[in-house]
Amino acid sequence: PIYYEITSLLVSKATEQLNTQFYGEIFLAISDHIAFAIKRKKEKIDLPNVVLSETKAIYKNEYQLGLWTIKLIKEKIGIQLEEAEAGYIALHLVNFSTKNSSQNTSKIVNFVRDVIEVIEQTMNVQLELDSINYARLSTHLKFLAERVFRNDVENNIDTTENIRDMLKENIRLSLCINRIKKRIENKYHYLLTPDEQTYLCIHIKKNCHI
Repeated sequence: PIYYEITSLLVSKATEQLNTQFYGEIFLAISDHIAFAIKRKKEKIDLPNVVLSETKAIYKNEYQLGLWTIKLIKEKIGIQLEEAEAGYIALHLVNFSTKNSSQNTSKIVNFVRDVIEVIEQTMNVQLELDSINYARLSTHLKFLAERVFRNDVENNIDTTENIRDMLKENIRLSLCINRIKKRIENKYHYLLTPDEQTYLCIHIKKNCHI
């Protein structure tokens, strides 16, 4: 009952703060998650959240509600859960929100993680997760992912050729864009338009300070 009570408080708070409604299944899903999270904590089983940084960047408000829930669990049950659980709770909020008609949340987060991985490896950098540039990059990738999963092909007319040519004078940046393009094409069966490549160039340039 206490897990359901915590979930009810969370859903009420989220409904008000996020200005949305939630599917009824959210009560079972989050109550169940809290129960297993506490069970894992007691048994000292660590379950790392490999998409935590992407979740924090893309779904900031939901993540803050996840942190609030962890604090509430500590107050009511006396058990301190890990930050990773706030990320999982955030994804539940997104998945069960009536605003999220696509139901592609986990796919979007993994898409963003895929592209970030290519950027960090190719540019040989560790991106600053708390920076405004990273937040803008993540948001850009989120909307790109939504287009990919809708198979929403934008106009293929190249309107930014001059800008892109200038940006791609940096050989490493050019390689990075080509690797991202290939990763998305092979894994998600979507061909990046010329303009999409240009906008990615700009975001990567800002994040890598080049």
